Amino acid sequence: MKLRRQFDTRIEPHVFDEKDFGGFHPLACEILKTGYAVF
Repeated sequence: MKLRRQFDTRIEPHVFDEKDFGGFHPLACEILKTGYAVF
């Protein structure tokens, strides 16, 4: 049985609420400044 696929384990998921992107969350601000749009 395959326990994992070919995922990069260095990537950690972080959950954000829409209100976190209002300018007060440092990580959310960094994402808005340097991140990529993913749809």
